[in-house]
Amino acid sequence: MVLNANGDNVLLKPLYLKGSYGTGKTHFINQLYQWLDELFPGSIRLTRIKDMKASAELVGDKNNEGMLLEIARKQCADNKRGSVVFIEEPSWLNNDAMVNTAKDVINGNQSSISTEYFSEEFHVDIPPMIIVVTANYSITEGPLASRFDTIAFPEPSGKKLEEYTLALAQKSRYLALKGIKVNQADVQEFIHPTESPLLVQLMTVGAESKKGITNFRDADGFVSHMADKIAKQKRTQKKANPEKVLVELFEKKPLLVSDDDSW
Repeated sequence: MVLNANGDNVLLKPLYLKGSYGTGKTHFINQLYQWLDELFPGSIRLTRIKDMKASAELVGDKNNEGMLLEIARKQCADNKRGSVVFIEEPSWLNNDAMVNTAKDVINGNQSSISTEYFSEEFHVDIPPMIIVVTANYSITEGPLASRFDTIAFPEPSGKKLEEYTLALAQKSRYLALKGIKVNQADVQEFIHPTESPLLVQLMTVGAESKKGITNFRDADGFVSHMADKIAKQKRTQKKANPEKVLVELFEKKPLLVSDDDSW
């Protein structure tokens, strides 16, 4: 899938994206997939692998095809040339009982599989793939960690959150259909709720969702679920106390996270 300057195939290490919730890890994977799909239209499959609780599920045996064979099967079934493999928060990375198995799978040579799934052991060539793991913790086993290229995702700054949220709102088809225009002041009220004494009180006694926009996932939720509340706020803000309106917004409909990319 990847060639160097001489046109030779390059075997990429799996990527390990480390960062807390809402820092852009999933967005990175989606953008990577979209970029590859533009380079090879219709040829790349985005495969999401569920967590595996047992070594046999991960490496495979006579009753389990294993992770790599599952990826290859799905890719071949869809007649794709390559795969971007998304593995979210895998418990097996730091599971002492599965570390050796994990090293058998993430072995630095994702080009063939040795499997007993078809009753007898034989080797299967693996189509090109880029494996991307996301987690909010480090891999504790050194040799296993060294088999990944790690990318650390920092917490987003307030300015970046403002820019991202405003751009998201301006591109939203939903808001355009509703005739709602979100400005920077609207965004700032939700990104910096600590400036309001009443919201400070809410944050100390309330649920996590009442903290406002603190990461990129919150920004998605702001645009997709709070826009109608902002519209009502705009119609009444001349008469209403701003702090009272914000408290009402959070109490009636806390920020939610949407998995719908169409927002």
